Amino acid sequence: MECRCRSSRPSRTGRFPLTGCHPEIGFSPSVSVPPIAWPMRGWTALTRGTRWPASTKRVFRQGSWKASSRSSTIEMLLSGLADSVGDEEDLARFLTSSSQFNAAGVKPSALLPSPKARATSVFRQGSRALEALWQTGIEHLAGARTLHGAAIFAARDVRAASLDVVAQEPPPRHANIVGWPWSQTDPEMAKAEQKERAALIVRHATLVRR
Repeated sequence: MECRCRSSRPSRTGRFPLTGCHPEIGFSPSVSVPPIAWPMRGWTALTRGTRWPASTKRVFRQGSWKASSRSSTIEMLLSGLADSVGDEEDLARFLTSSSQFNAAGVKPSALLPSPKARATSVFRQGSRALEALWQTGIEHLAGARTLHGAAIFAARDVRAASLDVVAQEPPPRHANIVGWPWSQTDPEMAKAEQKERAALIVRHATLVRR
């Protein structure tokens, strides 16, 4: 059994008994490399193979390393967080009105998007202490509104409602919930759909009072 690479002419170095050949690297007909042989379990005769030139093996390893290094690159924001919001990340929506919650929990109206931005502003809380959350809220609101508390939920809850959350800095740790339904011809229907999706998120939200 032998494999011939289409990129080379049949030659001694173009044969590779009982093994495979790489379709991109191939075998060079100009390089003469002596064949090798070694015993294989269950065989009574030596199995013949062809040595790979050292330069060929080196190129292959370098190419593999470059591909793996590119795939593992993660972009970081100025806040030190990853550019991509993970499903397990906790998000915080600041509550600036007492009408956004009650004794039962957070109301869907607390998560409705801004008509101008068509997005809902949230902050990536992660595993930070509540003191850090309140400090972020005070800095973000800058005394313009009263900070009553926050709704805490995971990014996966947002995506389960057919929406998405994307990082949007500055300010640090800021993100937006995007993908809300909008309609110029039937705005009332779009608003009803927005409330339905917000209701799906608040089912998993935890109300934290300040």
